[in-house]
Amino acid sequence: MVEKIHLTGKDFQEHVNFWKNYLAGFHEGFVFRKNKDAVQGKNTALHVCNLLPNEWGVITNLVKDNDSGIFVCVLGALGIVLKKYLSVDRVTINSPLFQVQRQNNRYIPLILETASDCSLRTYLNNITTTIRQCYTYQDLPLEQITWEEIPVTSNVLIKYNSIHKETGNEPYDLVIEIQKEADGIKILFHYDSAAFDASFIARFSKHIQNVIAAMTNVDNTLGAIEILDSNEREELLITFNNTVRDEMHFPTVISLFEQRVREYPEVIALTYNDIQLSYAALNEKVNRMAHHLVRHFNIRSNDVVALMSYTSENWVIAMLGILKAGGCYLPIDPDLPHERKRFLLRDAGAVLLVTDSASFFQMSDFPGKAFLLDIELDGLEGSADNTAWNEDAAALAYTIYTSGTTGRPKGVMLGHDSLVNMVSDQIRQFEITATDKVLQFASVSFDASVSEIFMALCAGARLVLIDRMIIQDEVAFMKFLRAAEISVLTLPPSYLSVIRWDEFSFLRVIISAGEKLNTDAALYLSSQVNYFNAYGPTEYTVCATINRIRPGMSREEAESIGRPIANATVYILNADRQPVPIEVAGELYLGGIGVAKGYSNLPELTAEKFIPDPFKNVPDARLYRTGDMGKWMPDGRIVFLGRRDDQVKLRGFRVELGEIEQAMMQSGLIKQGVLVVKESNSGNKKLMAFVVPGDAFTKKEMIHYLSTRLPEYMVPAVWVELDGMPLTTNGKVDKKKLLELGDAGQKTGEFTAPRNETETKLVNLWKELLNTVQISIYDDFFEMGGDSLLMIRVMSFIRDEFSLNIPMNTMFRFTRISDLSEYIYIAREDTENYDDKESEIFLL
Repeated sequence: MVEKIHLTGKDFQEHVNFWKNYLAGFHEGFVFRKNKDAVQGKNTALHVCNLLPNEWGVITNLVKDNDSGIFVCVLGALGIVLKKYLSVDRVTINSPLFQVQRQNNRYIPLILETASDCSLRTYLNNITTTIRQCYTYQDLPLEQITWEEIPVTSNVLIKYNSIHKETGNEPYDLVIEIQKEADGIKILFHYDSAAFDASFIARFSKHIQNVIAAMTNVDNTLGAIEILDSNEREELLITFNNTVRDEMHFPTVISLFEQRVREYPEVIALTYNDIQLSYAALNEKVNRMAHHLVRHFNIRSNDVVALMSYTSENWVIAMLGILKAGGCYLPIDPDLPHERKRFLLRDAGAVLLVTDSASFFQMSDFPGKAFLLDIELDGLEGSADNTAWNEDAAALAYTIYTSGTTGRPKGVMLGHDSLVNMVSDQIRQFEITATDKVLQFASVSFDASVSEIFMALCAGARLVLIDRMIIQDEVAFMKFLRAAEISVLTLPPSYLSVIRWDEFSFLRVIISAGEKLNTDAALYLSSQVNYFNAYGPTEYTVCATINRIRPGMSREEAESIGRPIANATVYILNADRQPVPIEVAGELYLGGIGVAKGYSNLPELTAEKFIPDPFKNVPDARLYRTGDMGKWMPDGRIVFLGRRDDQVKLRGFRVELGEIEQAMMQSGLIKQGVLVVKESNSGNKKLMAFVVPGDAFTKKEMIHYLSTRLPEYMVPAVWVELDGMPLTTNGKVDKKKLLELGDAGQKTGEFTAPRNETETKLVNLWKELLNTVQISIYDDFFEMGGDSLLMIRVMSFIRDEFSLNIPMNTMFRFTRISDLSEYIYIAREDTENYDDKESEIFLL
């Protein structure tokens, strides 16, 4: 029989006051499920767990045969396991009313505080108090005190047949039912098979048993309690990381390169435009450069030498010369803003600037010495013999700067031992040989270039250099690949999606990295080439894991980042830095030989991010804390789950939103600024800046200010002015609301609809690429969030739809649909006469 209780007057207010105080600061529902996007289904499955005698004995030793105590112990174990799975300090589990048959789906939310430094004794006592208080005030229906349409709820319910009346299991994804029997305790797991699978629940059940067994020491802290047994720990820490290989046959990449020179002296090592250099010829030029650096500039081991020039054969010669002289090369993009280049030179402590005359003219205030490649390199007359100035595997090889949260870039310092290991593993996995032609696609200031250059030159393969302008033109790029017969290619997934691959029979290996995988393209290409998806932060020498994608793989298998490379270890840990179970999300920690030395001039950040390896009894073994989230699959592959902070990847470059926000505030033009990233259905991302403007703010002034301090890809494309930032109920900036405001802001400008079929087709394309619902024919492509990679998609569309090949530099001049449509019309009518009419377009 359903019990009905009516509260009035003082009792009613006392109940209301308790629940309002109890739920203060509780603004979100608690959700636990394996399949995050699962829609609740109707298929419920059952897993039964019988506590072992020793586990039942632990409970009876703690609470005798007291029913409330038994409930507290099992509930407490459940809370600890959920804490470890989700890396949270607060867990909410619903319970039926105490000794009352539930009506209208009423429940009690039991909020468990699971701070890691809390002792088990205190934790269980707190649960006892919570249960007593909540059941005392259970007569007030909670729907009377929810607020702002935020339900106080959980998708997990726990009940115990000795203290709860019979209840239904809807609408919960997981119902844990404790049944007391004559010889012990049975725990039933009723679960929605859309949200969980059987193997996941079986492991979850076992982890609850493990925690119950660990309750013998009530003075232990929650953070110290382990949920895994020894077999699971061995699988996660050792079996999945069984990567030991002898890759260190050479102490440095220079000694490895010189071995290839001895093996393949007459094989072409490098091509750039019409220039070809054999391994012997390249090595002679490198040796002269190295001798000159040592003799004239006194370069020694670990000296930082900045290399600021565009990609060319001279760049490669200089880089190898720096390494051969024992130095550490620091690549700097000549197109970076002046202030940023000055900072990199100063922060890294560069003792020498190797550059070209045009770039040096822009850096004439550099106080150190300089070597001008275009003037001095060809005139070097020193020795062309090999000389080993540095055979120290622990010495620095290169320093690359990445975006930093504090507003300043971080210089990541990498050693020869790490580089040799990575290169040797990639040569082995990708099966690079002297017959291969490897394209050098990435910017030399981006660490992917390190992989491209050395996997070629350390394997006896041909390194093929390419001009930036060719990369920006899809048709020219495809012609280049065909003419050069490129066999090994590393590209970001966003670029892969704009290329037609049917005509490249000579292409043998494609490696994608730096961005989220384009799964459809990868699975399609895997039947034609050896396709690899690679993962690795700059702090782990380019590459930490590799996944070979094969035809017939499931999407989840293909989207995996694979397994650790040789001599690398990957740990996936929770907030207590303990291994998480298979298929449970945690943070990726990378260990082994590939870990960087640290950050230049940032000892505190280095100590925070590079920590001792607690799982290896090896002196000086360290881990890099990536900030990336992932999970193990049962077969030992890793699934990448994104970031846990405000770091994003834009066009392959790692960007800290905090660095951009700080630069915005330093401008003095705004009172407040927040960045969000909007991702289109195709995976393209754009930066959106929301600002509370100051009196002097203009979009033009702000963009100009940022352009003098940040790389082009870090300057937001979309700007929205607000009177104030929208806030969540707990006082934080509401970024979901900002995205809505951004979409609305892009729709409320002056709108002009397409006037003809060409404009209609272009408008529909832009809507898809820019992930927006309204485009005016006078909107600017880049102001709406477009970038050069998306522009290549536009070029491809125009070629297919209108049979026109438009070069990238022309596309950059026609960034409005109205202008581009006019260009297409005239070009199709009379291409030969277009130049005579071009000026008329700009006068419209």
